[in-house]
Amino acid sequence: MYYHTSSWPTSSSSKWSIYYQVSRDSGKTWSSPIRVSDTTFLDKAPSSTNGFMGDYHMIVTDSYFVYVIWSDGRDGNQNLYFSKAPINVVVNYEKSNLTSYNEEFKIYSVDGRFIGKFKNLNDIRLKKGIYIIKSKNWILKKVQFALFNK
Repeated sequence: MYYHTSSWPTSSSSKWSIYYQVSRDSGKTWSSPIRVSDTTFLDKAPSSTNGFMGDYHMIVTDSYFVYVIWSDGRDGNQNLYFSKAPINVVVNYEKSNLTSYNEEFKIYSVDGRFIGKFKNLNDIRLKKGIYIIKSKNWILKKVQFALFNK
């Protein structure tokens, strides 16, 4: 999460926004910037701080949302603001041809919710999508999660 302005060099009339980016590969590459703040704002930090806008920003995620807190000067003071946005789970997976030999297995959604127990692949009636399948003897592996907005 970071403050961004398209004006360079910056000045007291520079309009700022809050953005965040996501990396799925430990920082080797990054997603396109995603805007968090709902409006641009002026830096209202006191001149004695040399334009430092403060440490009052935080980003936290759970399985469904990204929560962001930041400070900006949109109303003439340096106040705190909050934004909550839904996130999508992007899954990298290895395609598998599954066969079942009357062995019971369990199916879970990508976010870990239990869907059901089955003995025969032909009995499964699920919406098109990606699922995690477990049995006593095998598990579909190589499921990795990354967070993205839109």
